[in-house]
Amino acid sequence: MEVKAQVHNISKLKDYHFLVPDYQREYVWKADDQVDQFLADIATEFEPGAREQSSYFIGSIIIVKNGGKYDVIDGQQRLTTTVLAMCALRDLLKGQTMDARQAQYFQSVDSWLSSFDIETNEVQVRLELQYEESKGFLLQLIQGQAWTGDKTASIERMHEAYARIKEYLAQYLDGGPQGLTEYARYFLTKIDLVVIESENLSSALKIFETINQRGAGLNAMALGEAEARHLG
Repeated sequence: MEVKAQVHNISKLKDYHFLVPDYQREYVWKADDQVDQFLADIATEFEPGAREQSSYFIGSIIIVKNGGKYDVIDGQQRLTTTVLAMCALRDLLKGQTMDARQAQYFQSVDSWLSSFDIETNEVQVRLELQYEESKGFLLQLIQGQAWTGDKTASIERMHEAYARIKEYLAQYLDGGPQGLTEYARYFLTKIDLVVIESENLSSALKIFETINQRGAGLNAMALGEAEARHLG
């Protein structure tokens, strides 16, 4: 079984385009629980104005190559929350008057979220949610579009998470864009995670069962269905 595990900061995830397959459960993190904890944990390490910053480790994700993209087998909750945070950073920064250096941070965040693929003539977003409960909400948020469709429970939680993160990050704008660009730099360069790339779905599921024993992840039936769909 060939497994490749690498520690990446958030900026290095720009080398990937992720898919959350339709057999995965929906987004379940709550704004006043896991999302608040996510922000609080980062805050314990981030020191505004400090020349040297401590890194913060947010865990791991398990992925399998699927064409030119990567299926996310485990870690979609933290990965989705990371994308929501990047959307909030972009949306707060784009309304600011920035100097040339600060504008580079805005461009880094914006280009991280999506890029144009000249081969396919399409915009490629960093994370695509394929399960039915998402209904394209994250895609529109990444593209800077307001959601006008119906809200599933998953969309409601993503919307609340985004709003909570945006409200929290707005405090760094009290003195202008400098504080928020400093936070953006920390978020991109000092938040680390382990990206575990498996050779196929079968081995990825074995890794999943071995290292992810907490929470209500994919159950046995879903695991079998996932493998059947991937192979089929």
